[in-house]
Amino acid sequence: RSHTQVATSNCLTTHKYPVVQRAEERETKIVMRFGYTCFAAWIGLLATSCVASEQRGVQEPLPSITPEVLTDYIEYLGFSPHLNRILKGKKKSSSKHIPSSASGEQGLFPNELILILIATILQDATPEDFDLSNKDVCPVYEEDRKSGLDLIALLYTGYHDFFRVQSMITSGDGRGGSGAAETPGLCTTSFIAHSTIKQGMADLPVLQTSGQAYRGNELGLFRFNFRTFEYCLDLLPAEEQDFCGIVLGLPNDDHERIRPRMDYLWGDGREPGSSFSLDGPRWTKEDFLNSASAFLEGKTELNLPDDADFWTIRELHRQALGVDLPDEQVQNFLSLQSASLLLAISPSDLVDVVAEQFGTSVAQVNGGKRAFVELYKTILPSIFPELAGDDIELSKTAMALLDSFLFAGGASVPSTIKNGLAAFFQGLTPKGKKFSMKDPKDLGILVLETVRSYPPVLGVPYINAATGQRYAPLAGMAGYDKRVYGHDADKFRIRGDLAYYHARSLNWADAALPVDGIPGSSHVCPGRSMSYSMIVAFWEALQADRWCVNPDTPIVKETGPTFWSDFTIRNENCG
Repeated sequence: RSHTQVATSNCLTTHKYPVVQRAEERETKIVMRFGYTCFAAWIGLLATSCVASEQRGVQEPLPSITPEVLTDYIEYLGFSPHLNRILKGKKKSSSKHIPSSASGEQGLFPNELILILIATILQDATPEDFDLSNKDVCPVYEEDRKSGLDLIALLYTGYHDFFRVQSMITSGDGRGGSGAAETPGLCTTSFIAHSTIKQGMADLPVLQTSGQAYRGNELGLFRFNFRTFEYCLDLLPAEEQDFCGIVLGLPNDDHERIRPRMDYLWGDGREPGSSFSLDGPRWTKEDFLNSASAFLEGKTELNLPDDADFWTIRELHRQALGVDLPDEQVQNFLSLQSASLLLAISPSDLVDVVAEQFGTSVAQVNGGKRAFVELYKTILPSIFPELAGDDIELSKTAMALLDSFLFAGGASVPSTIKNGLAAFFQGLTPKGKKFSMKDPKDLGILVLETVRSYPPVLGVPYINAATGQRYAPLAGMAGYDKRVYGHDADKFRIRGDLAYYHARSLNWADAALPVDGIPGSSHVCPGRSMSYSMIVAFWEALQADRWCVNPDTPIVKETGPTFWSDFTIRNENCG
């Protein structure tokens, strides 16, 4: 969508990816001019970056860029076990440049993405591929380089540490007093203080409704390409294809129409800005509790987050559409979810290579999305009669629903289930009678502290239509503000009652309340209370104090956005 904006400033021309238009029989595709060789050079820049060197404790930049040197760098960073685990079974041929090391350690999904891309490069790379001097062969653009390096530095250093340092640099006062950071990428201002985040969120509905801002094809801090949204082009006529992209970045007129339908499906029926609720008009905590209890019955082992992923996706479909997906279809959806995110955040011209590494293709992902959209289209008219006979609006609503399953609650609910349990099993929750994993009230507080400490939503970015400047209220940074949560805000600790957390909550974009008289202008998470209720219910059904961590899968603290490694718990042999 952003490529349709008129370039009126330096930001509008320099901070966007240069694009080429490829006219085809029925459509025009917009793709980033950022190819395979170029990406190799981009990774090379990371390896020689003084910033990256300082962050990892390297005294001097690496002397030269060759595949061998780059793999040594990976070895130094300690990621070789992850790289080998990722490559195992996912690569047709091996490369002498891939360091050999024992596999089996837990890894982070975003780091897995970076490593698989590095591995792809190393497979066929030559030293010449890392030469940035030939711009005709490798057009590396400053925004590609800057945003890429920023993102990788963020993943390696940690979410709040990265932005805290960047804020100090931006403010120049050594304390980050400006509450903002000029990163990631060019022409981007990230709000990192609770007050500036709150104001930035509150501004979004007003600015978008008035046409002064728009949202891009972005999920948090990840900028999506359009390759895995190509299926949308077959469902909508050319004049409606600005819709195509993630639901979070819908054009304003589409957002104002479709958002009330999402509120109807997921909402708690209360006034905007109300406190969290365990029950809504179409769902109740008791429903979720019964569902989770049935799911957990007879299980002696639980893989996290995988089993939480499975339950969440099945439950979201049941609650929204009244359909019980068979196990095989749930697994198909989960595979589609992983592939969709992986490919969406890859550079456009590298998507096919990455897809091949994971045994899929862009066509398969688009076909999988199309199949679920067609399923939803058969059900939605029974919920929203006004959609019957209007295939364009029906398709748009079905695609919006799919994205909510893929990228919103379908991702954040299971990650929070896992991270809260990690905190419990690591002994971070209160001991004794002060806290119970069976008490819904205590569990509700645990949800809010988990989301504060390990935020599943990193940012809510939008772009000024006149200047091209991107503004990113970083929802996930709000919980680390020491002026709001105390001197130990970067540590997990139950800090107050439900009212305490509600008064400070921004992790569901709580401050992005609708403009008066325009309910569809809201950017608060429509499933705010429902996600809270689902997590409470799952934990209540689990009764975690009856379980223990499998020693073969120790819980390891990681950087954001996943925060804790995957792990397995069991309810046998816990003595």
